[in-house]
Amino acid sequence: MGFLEKSISYFKKKSFFKEKVSVKLRVSGWVYIFLTLALGFTAVNSANNVTYLIVSILLSIMSVSGVFALINLSGIEIIPQKQVVFTAGKEGFIGFIVKNKKFIPSLILDINLKEIAGGLPFVSGKKSNTVWLKWLPEKRGVFRFDSLKSGSSFPFGFIWRGMTKKIDLKVMVAPAPYEFELPLYLGPKGQSGQITGRGTGDWIGIRSYKKGEAIGSIVWKKVDWSYRELQKIPSPYPSHHLAAEEIMMVFDINHPMIQGFDTEKKLSILRYWLDHACQSGRQWELKLGERHTKGIGKSGYNDALILLALYNKEENENKYL
Repeated sequence: MGFLEKSISYFKKKSFFKEKVSVKLRVSGWVYIFLTLALGFTAVNSANNVTYLIVSILLSIMSVSGVFALINLSGIEIIPQKQVVFTAGKEGFIGFIVKNKKFIPSLILDINLKEIAGGLPFVSGKKSNTVWLKWLPEKRGVFRFDSLKSGSSFPFGFIWRGMTKKIDLKVMVAPAPYEFELPLYLGPKGQSGQITGRGTGDWIGIRSYKKGEAIGSIVWKKVDWSYRELQKIPSPYPSHHLAAEEIMMVFDINHPMIQGFDTEKKLSILRYWLDHACQSGRQWELKLGERHTKGIGKSGYNDALILLALYNKEENENKYL
């Protein structure tokens, strides 16, 4: 048994390679092999000792580089990070932690998640690094990845060696927001408030007209409360007394305002309303049929995005990518 075979057998016994190592020649590798063969034929025909020596050196480099490449890949463990919820049509990053269990560093590592590629130039011995793979999902849903390929062309770039690891990675993709008119929301004591969505004023509150009130006290326009002159004097208008935190905004997929749209557009509108409520620090509730979730501002926002991503998506509907 040669030195290379003994090295491979040693690393397998040490459980450094749990998956089968695959080998792929690059263009430079094919050039190297043809050059070595050409010099070998020349050495045989010319009986030139110098040519024999050059061919021997080239073959030795090929063997030794294989050993170094296997050592470089040994002891590497790749663990998926907890994934954030993506937005359809918007780039995001899928994170992996790369652990190097051996005491020597690993160089030029490639990480491939199907068509998504990334890599790390250096991972120190007994250390961990994080690699981020950029991905642009085109639609809403749950996307599942069943394999992760890792490898390296170290040390000379002639041959790529790598392994394919079986994984079960699920990535949630929520719908992109679609700007739409914001609805009225019921507040306490029968009051209601409206989120304007435009201008520097966040909202105005309104309530039903009470018998005996002056007609001139009714607010007929949206008011920008950031205007300094308005802040200096007490406002007699009803809307001034409706506090923002008292409004519970309910975002329901069965809301009458959005019944003329298809399901995906409804979810996009709900995402827009949800984003507005979260940015404003309001109380909100998202209702999607029998499933619902509540929150205040950004609290609970991630759960709401997952709910939007999963709506009408069966667990086994999206095949592995």
